[in-house]
Amino acid sequence: MPLDAAFDITRPKASTFEEHIMSAKFSLQKAFAYLTEGYNGSNKDLLEQADAVANLSHDLHEQMSKIHTKFIGENSPRRR
Repeated sequence: MPLDAAFDITRPKASTFEEHIMSAKFSLQKAFAYLTEGYNGSNKDLLEQADAVANLSHDLHEQMSKIHTKFIGENSPRRR
C-alpha cells in the first residue's frame, strides 16, 4: 500500500474528503489557467478525460446534494 494511502486511512474521513475536494478544485483551476496555451484541440483522448472528470464531478455533486438534503430534513425543527 502506498504511503499516502496508508496515511489517509489513519485520518478522519471527513478531513480526508474535504482535503481531496479542495485539491481537485485547485488542480482544475490550474488546468484551466493553462487551457489556451496547453490544449490546441488535437488530443481527443485529453478531451475525453475532461469529459470523464466532468461526469464524475456531476455524480459527486448529486450524491452530496442528496446527503445534504437528508441532513437538512433530519435536523430541521419539528412542528408540533
